[in-house]
Amino acid sequence: LRETHAAGAAAGGVDVNLLLLDGKPLAFAYNYVYRGLVYGLRVGYNSELVRDGAGNVLYAYAIRGSFERGDYTYDLGVGSLEIKRYFLTRILPSYRYSHFHLAVPKAQLLRLKRWAEHRFGQEEEEALPLAAGVGV
Repeated sequence: LRETHAAGAAAGGVDVNLLLLDGKPLAFAYNYVYRGLVYGLRVGYNSELVRDGAGNVLYAYAIRGSFERGDYTYDLGVGSLEIKRYFLTRILPSYRYSHFHLAVPKAQLLRLKRWAEHRFGQEEEEALPLAAGVGV
């Protein structure tokens, strides 16, 4: 994600939220933001300092800050709906498209691997078909 982060940061599209406890990082959310849409990419926490509900506190502050900034949608991203249940207003289908450049052999090998897995029934577990979003 290094190149994506550099491009997003240069465009002013990175939204990072950090929850501190006694000056030490407790939890974070790394998002991209564009024209009022926030897309949650990664969240995490410090397992040595974690407290019950830290994730909920982080989400609450991040969502509040997003809407104070004027964003109209905060997409919590893929992952556990159990964690996000208190913040959901709706659930929408999510789809993934892949492009494999014809001139890149490694990309073509990945394309062939995915085709074979699909063709012969050895697909890896599908990504979550749902994306959780908070909107107004």
